[in-house]
Parts: sequence; C-alpha cells; structure tokens
Amino acid sequence: MDAPRITIELGDGGLQRALGTPAATAFVIGNMVGAGIWTVPALVHVSTGNPSVSLLIWLGGGLLALCGALSYAELGARLPLAGGDYQYLSRCWGPMTGFIGGWITLLAGFSASIASVSLVCVSYAHAVFGYSPTPVALRFWAILLMAGLTVYHAAGIRASGGLQTALSVGALGTILLLLVAGFSGGNGDWRWLSVTSKPTGHFGTALIEASFAYSGWNAAAYLAGETRDAPRTLPRALIGGTILVTAAYFGLNVLFFYAVPPGQWTAETAVGTVAAMQLFGKSGASVISLIIAFIIIGATSAMIAAGPRILFAMARDGVAPHVLAGLGTHTHAPARALYVQGGAAILLALSGAFDTLITYIGAALSILSAVAVAGLFILRKRPGGHDRSGFRVPGFPVIPAIYIGGVGLSLFWSLGERPYPTVAAIASIALAASCYVLFSVMGWMRVRRAV
Repeated sequence: MDAPRITIELGDGGLQRALGTPAATAFVIGNMVGAGIWTVPALVHVSTGNPSVSLLIWLGGGLLALCGALSYAELGARLPLAGGDYQYLSRCWGPMTGFIGGWITLLAGFSASIASVSLVCVSYAHAVFGYSPTPVALRFWAILLMAGLTVYHAAGIRASGGLQTALSVGALGTILLLLVAGFSGGNGDWRWLSVTSKPTGHFGTALIEASFAYSGWNAAAYLAGETRDAPRTLPRALIGGTILVTAAYFGLNVLFFYAVPPGQWTAETAVGTVAAMQLFGKSGASVISLIIAFIIIGATSAMIAAGPRILFAMARDGVAPHVLAGLGTHTHAPARALYVQGGAAILLALSGAFDTLITYIGAALSILSAVAVAGLFILRKRPGGHDRSGFRVPGFPVIPAIYIGGVGLSLFWSLGERPYPTVAAIASIALAASCYVLFSVMGWMRVRRAV
C-alpha cells in the first residue's frame, strides 16, 4: 500500500476537529496513569515517614493538578489551538518563551518519557512470564511498541481517539476491579494505616514525587486544534480527567497502605507488586504485572499522539523546521512530526539518555507550566479579556495563584533537599534561551505567526 502523500497546511493547520469529550478525557487519563502510581507511593512514603501525611500529599498533588487543569481549561478555551503549553507561552510571553517551553517539553516531557515508559512496559510484560529480558531484547520490544503506536497514530485523530478511549476505559475499569478485589479479600490490615512515625519533613520532595505521577493532566490541551467545540470540550476533559485520576490514585494509595506491612516500605519497593502478592498470593505479582503493562501501553499511546502537536505548531510559527508542519493528505495527522518524535524516542531508548533528561530537566516542566498559568493574568488584561462567554476559572485569581504558589513552594523546598534537578532545570531553560538568541542572530530561524 502506498504511503499517504504529505502536504503543507498553514493557518488553522488543516487539522481535523474530531475529538469529543470522551476521547479528549481519555487522553488526559491515559497521559496521567502510567508507571508512576505503582512505584512513586514508596518514594512519597519514605519522604514523609507517615501514612496519613503521605495520603495528604497525594490529595495535595491532586488539588495542585486540579488547579492547573482549571487554569489550562481557561487558557485552552481562549486559545483552542494545537500545541498546548507552547501556544500559551508563546502568545502570552513571546516567541522566545514559546521556543524554550516547546523544545524542553518535546524532548523531556514527551520523547524521553515515551522511551522510559516503553522500556518499563516491556519489563512488566516479561515479568508475567517470569523472566527478565536481556538489554537488547528489552530495547527491541520497546522500539517495536513505539514504532507501532507511532504508525497507528499517523492514521488520523479519529483512529487515535478511538484507541485511546478503549485503553483509558480499560485502565480505569481495571483499577476499579483491583480496588474492589483488594479490599474485599480481607488479606490486608487496616491498622497499618494508623501506624504513627515522625515525618522526615521532606514535604517538598514528596510533593514533587507525587506531582510526577500526576503529570499529564494537561494532555488534552495539546490536541485542542483537533477538538470539537474546544472552548466547551477542553474544560470538561481537563477537569473531569484530573478528578477521576485523583480519586483512583487516592484509592490505590489507601489499598497499598492496607496491603503492605510498615516494615516493607523502602524507596526501592515496587509497592504495586508487593501489594498484589500480599493480597492475592504468589500469582498476584503476575496479575499486577499484566495490569501495569496494559495501563502503560495507554500512557505510551497518549504521549505519542499528543507530543507531535507541539512540533507541528512550532513549525507553523517558524521556531522549528517548516517541513514538520506537514499533514497527511487524507488523515490530516501531523505525520512528519509524529515520525520525528518517534525517531527521537527510539534514539533515547537506545542511548539510555532518557533517564538523565527526565531527572535533570523534569523540574523545568513544572516551572514552564507555572509560567503558562501566569499567562492567564496577561490574557485577562488584553482587549476582550473580561468576556465571560467562555469557560473562566472559578475564584480567579486564587486558583491560578494556588497552582503557581504550589509549584514555587515545592521547588523551593526541593532546592534545599535535592538541589541538582532544580538547578539543572534552570540551566536547561537558560541553554534553550541562548539557542533561541543564537538561531535568531544567525538567521537560522524566522519567527512568524500562523493565521
């Protein structure tokens, strides 16, 4: 079968607005629920030293994500364009900020994360059969997964939305069954939730760790250019998806504390696997591995679909090679951007550099999302900024301020507890800014605005 021809579309980009509320919500859920919830609870508990405080951290992380989702809902309603963060940063703060946010998000937030979760997915899938793959086999199957999903999503947004809806419904349904079976089996101990110990005081680190598991709540914003009635659909998807995942995460954390004895909590504990073995016996590890592998496929799929919209939007605006604004003639999907992202993720998986990107640039994503939310204050001051015909953040400016303050406070805390990632985040932003200046001076980049 011949490959679809590629055309260059400007203006609205020629994207097809085909996503409704269920599919857009599915992208939020899929992007949020990945490997993190099965491992991060152990890190949070070690950082806090107390089950009750840990649960409060998870609620706090969910509240912070919800404040971000509410803020992005208004940003998306005002700017219903493909590219998410890139659009908000660029149109509120200028092309340099958009350039910085776009490239850092694309490399660390998507390409590196796709490489990481694909390898984790393959590891869990092999665990079902009771053996560990060789490094070569691990990378082979991870690359096959990334390549297959990339080609699938190049078929168009309708196909992407259908697959993501099925995967996300399956993920939430599986988590619900796990909660019901885990609590009804009676193999845990409720007293373990009330075990008291002195918190270590590493609350900033704990909040950042929990926030990592909540990352992805803004996924639907990247697909705004392909969402039907975006000013209405985006708020429903962002807010609804975040609330559903917060409830699922809180329930899972309660289940983990119910199932795992206090003495087995360490930073290295794969708490999901330990809980399954405690609740369901030796077969529990295989069951939970299969569940996690399935859920991570959904996360990989959502990231592969969302990330290229940033590159597509940047290409239209002149801050990425213009050829990457190419769309499939019949599919209306940003095919070239999809393949470039897929290639970057595969290279990162082969090199092993994704861990460094996630660890040392990940904090930059929090900074940039806070700057994007701060852009609401700029939009509100512009002509028409007080028009209330679309979605508006309730309690403005308190909700955006909570998100910005929460991100700032957690970064401040972590700077004293674990400074290197935060310092590296600031350095990566400075490096991206330097690249923007250099490319502009050398004439390698001509910033323009899509009409």
